[in-house]
Amino acid sequence: MTGLAPICFGEVLWDCLPRGNFLGGAPLNLAYHLCKLGRPAGLVSAVGADPLGDETLAALRRVGLATGLVNRVPDLPTGTVTVRLDDAGQASYHIAEPVAWDAITTRPGPRETAPAALVHGSLALRRPANRAILQAWIAARPALRICDLNLRSPYDDLALLEEFFHGADLLKVNADEALRLVPPALASEPPARQAEHIADRHACRLVCITLGADGALLRHPRGIVHAPAPRVVVRDTIGAGDAFSAALLDGLLAAEGAEPDWPSLLGRACALGAFVAGRDGAQPDYTPADVPGLRPPSRTTALKAPTPRGP
Repeated sequence: MTGLAPICFGEVLWDCLPRGNFLGGAPLNLAYHLCKLGRPAGLVSAVGADPLGDETLAALRRVGLATGLVNRVPDLPTGTVTVRLDDAGQASYHIAEPVAWDAITTRPGPRETAPAALVHGSLALRRPANRAILQAWIAARPALRICDLNLRSPYDDLALLEEFFHGADLLKVNADEALRLVPPALASEPPARQAEHIADRHACRLVCITLGADGALLRHPRGIVHAPAPRVVVRDTIGAGDAFSAALLDGLLAAEGAEPDWPSLLGRACALGAFVAGRDGAQPDYTPADVPGLRPPSRTTALKAPTPRGP
């Protein structure tokens, strides 16, 4: 059904802004940008059996996203979020509940090929049923497991969420979320030190901390890299982090097991995130050539053990 496509698991919803309603949700946004980068992804979510659910499925098809893994829920409405923007374009959210994406039922099939990657956040884990479904996808042994943490009160109980981000191949957090994952003694330490602690404490091979206007930092097994954020006039920040994550995942998958060019990998993620922040909504229409700094992903030669020499 999904082959080696990445799987994006979680919420599909409508962002209700003063200027109109826009289809979104972090997993959908991420899948959208993966498709724009030439890497089709499977979206595992749920919508209501209501007119908004009909429009959601039609909109997914219009942008080239398959709907076969999106189940319909007869007794819950399609998800909505009321979004307020401040003068700087920063968003705050009121998330409706319960809604259809609280009742995801799509599991991997018994003969399912392991996904190339499984990407999930934390918002869709606010109900036990979804947590059980995600565990089934984790058990399908994806080649990469990525947690894009999304701590939104009151759905931010770390004790409940830790089992889902502990041991992830990549854990992505923003600067505020990083502070939630380190002890008070490290709160004033540089983000690089915080990333090291998070990687060690939670057994994550890669830890990425996004730093807003200061770009992003990535801790990988051989060190720390930092990439600046391109200068843009921010329209709104909705979906910018999801675009960043899509470019990061695209680069990891493009490496095909080789050592990625870490600075390039992080720089192109910052480029796409900044581009989306400078556009209206989470899913602007574009091609990769439209995005300044979005070079094709590159890699270095995989590290190999020295060839033994004879006596």
